[in-house]
Amino acid sequence: MLVREGLARAFGLARARRVGVNREEYRDRLGDEELAAASRRVGVWKLTDWETLPEERRVERAREEEERLQALPLERASVNPNTASKFELMRLPGVGEVLAMRIIETREEWTYEAPMDLLRVVGIGKRTAEKISPYLVFGEKKR
Repeated sequence: MLVREGLARAFGLARARRVGVNREEYRDRLGDEELAAASRRVGVWKLTDWETLPEERRVERAREEEERLQALPLERASVNPNTASKFELMRLPGVGEVLAMRIIETREEWTYEAPMDLLRVVGIGKRTAEKISPYLVFGEKKR
């Protein structure tokens, strides 16, 4: 089997299972085979640099997120930080419940007029402000 030899990944293979084995059980078995191959460092796994893998994956996720953000129409995905609910703010990349509440608390004292105004919020730095900027709209609009 290719997965066992480290020559294939276990993604998307649950449809091609043996008769009498349910999809979830087969997917779990393949996942186990993949982990075993990785631990034995066979196939493609012998070429894997385990020290750099976490950073490579982080960079790849950031690139994918950037591409996803660029693909979204700005007006359609707009959020007004002056009027948005906690849940609307939590839709912004990198904004969880705590940060959303901080945005709401800070807007009680300030009016956000530009993305960089969000730097007043504890926990939002320049990179975060730049990352969420395409999603923001200011003024009377609310989505």
